[in-house]
Amino acid sequence: GNTGPRKEIDIFFAAGTTNARGFYVENQNVTATTNPAAEFIFGENITGTFKAIGLSYLINRGFSNSSIVFWDIEYSDYIKHIRIPIKNKDSAVLGYIYRTTENLEPKYLYSKGLKKKQILFGIDCFVNMSRTKESVVLVEGALDAVWVWQSGCNNVMAILGAAISKEQVSEICKVGAKNVWLCFDNDLAGYNA
Repeated sequence: GNTGPRKEIDIFFAAGTTNARGFYVENQNVTATTNPAAEFIFGENITGTFKAIGLSYLINRGFSNSSIVFWDIEYSDYIKHIRIPIKNKDSAVLGYIYRTTENLEPKYLYSKGLKKKQILFGIDCFVNMSRTKESVVLVEGALDAVWVWQSGCNNVMAILGAAISKEQVSEICKVGAKNVWLCFDNDLAGYNA
């Protein structure tokens, strides 16, 4: 399993901002010269800070302890975000999604250098666990995919937004999916997709 402190404060960027690292650092009252160890509490050790803040955040949204552990979801009290790993189809970690548990903007942060249009969250589970690879359910966000997976549909992937890219379509074809079900959010962005 994963253990120990992580030094991740300097790898964040916010989608759609030009000076994303400065934006994040400024709003967290951390100077660019500091790089504190952000202690992440892992799903397999659901205790303490995670249980008090991160776990309640997820449980209140319908996620089970077993889903939190399965998807390696972590929480950092220091940066007030849950952290969700993004893996490729071989289960290698490509980066992380950070979701605030408070009323902070932006709600989502991504690992530096991550190209969302090339990513399908959950492709590793789709390739390794799906009973049938002919059909895939596409959702917008990683937590949407976790929730659908938890409900028993393990042929789900998230496009990390409301618009699917050519690169994502190509990846879906490469894993053999012939039928695609779009289950986007019930909002303007979801309708426009």
